[in-house]
Amino acid sequence: MKYDQIFYQFLLSLLIPFAQIIATTPPVHVLNIFGPEPTEQEITQTVATINAAGVKVAWVLYKQLNNYTDFLLAQLQKTFATPEQWEQIRQEVSDLICSDTLFSTSTLIVRTTDEHPGIWQARALLAQYGVNQSAVEITTVNNENHITSVAAGQGFDGTSVIHALTINVPQFEKRLPEAQDAILRHAIWSLMNYGILYQAAIETLFERIGIEPEVYLNNPTYQDYCKLYVYCADLLASADSLNVARATEQGLAALIQEHPHMCKFASVSSPSLQNRYAAVVRLRKYLEAEARL
Repeated sequence: MKYDQIFYQFLLSLLIPFAQIIATTPPVHVLNIFGPEPTEQEITQTVATINAAGVKVAWVLYKQLNNYTDFLLAQLQKTFATPEQWEQIRQEVSDLICSDTLFSTSTLIVRTTDEHPGIWQARALLAQYGVNQSAVEITTVNNENHITSVAAGQGFDGTSVIHALTINVPQFEKRLPEAQDAILRHAIWSLMNYGILYQAAIETLFERIGIEPEVYLNNPTYQDYCKLYVYCADLLASADSLNVARATEQGLAALIQEHPHMCKFASVSSPSLQNRYAAVVRLRKYLEAEARL
């Protein structure tokens, strides 16, 4: 998939979501991803209106998620920190990201003969997204008892931002090729939107100003903020194409079928499989409507 200038404008807007936080009321959600189930007619009308304005569903989704992120950040700042404290951590994260080497114009894919095919798939997708492959450490593990197929990791080593993808071979190889592709895209989007880094930065700020973990971890807005980044990875990956959306949906459905006892379980930082599945299904319906028009 070739990304145009609008995509990169959106991506840059994601990199510094703390900036100019002015959202005091919930943003309007043009795409009804999380609310009551829209009718097929409502979905078609919404998509027709979006396309008539000269944009695509994916672009509206990008902006909608970004606006909602800003809104939640504004609520967190109002609840826990002064504008000056918030600005300090915002500047620290901004400086880290501006000096990061995650993005690159190179599409050269390096492969060694002894690596797992999943690593090759990951490198190919990183190149497709314009990500610097040398900036992402890709490793494999063998943990049959862990349901995660690919985990994304992000942090700070004291000098620069570090990025990692870990492929859990037994779980990854269970999936169809289309599902493997969708899973890797989800993980790569988790790196590109810097959600893990931002979450760590906010928690660092809370610790600095003496807010105990049991306070912010039980705050509904903070929980919504953390969960939103999981939704973002699902939805932004799915927005790449209708085929990816369908593969993401099928992959989540398979997890629900394999682990029915975990279907409705949600942690502080992650929505339930059931809710993730529902959000992707909703987006897929919008993308199908767009394909029909």
